Amino acid sequence: MFRIVNLDENLKSKRKSNGTGKFLELLDNIKDQDRYQKLICEIESLFQYKNAGYAGNSNDPWYNFRQAMLLDVTPFKGCLVRMLDKWSRIASLVRNPNNEKVGESLIDTLKDNAVYSLIAICLLEEEIKKEV
Repeated sequence: MFRIVNLDENLKSKRKSNGTGKFLELLDNIKDQDRYQKLICEIESLFQYKNAGYAGNSNDPWYNFRQAMLLDVTPFKGCLVRMLDKWSRIASLVRNPNNEKVGESLIDTLKDNAVYSLIAICLLEEEIKKEV
């Protein structure tokens, strides 16, 4: 779990009590936390943007994943297939960065995979609830 700190108060108190070295270490940790928080916001925005394109007029955020049921594949497993596609792309880009031909960088692909991971959790939890 991560926590959001009040930067001004926390840094001032740490600088007084821990000395400069510890203060700089704390500052680095907060910068890392800030980057993490920013990535979480970017991933949420990415989900909202892409979901609007895939779900169309449906109020169901998992509409496109449920289409897998037309082929007797659960939405969860359909999502896993998409994650495998992303992992294939990640591996390809890591092996050779020049494989980037579709305007989606390694970082973009990792963000997409993070979104798919969270969607997969939601779909799996949904399946588990139906079993109970």
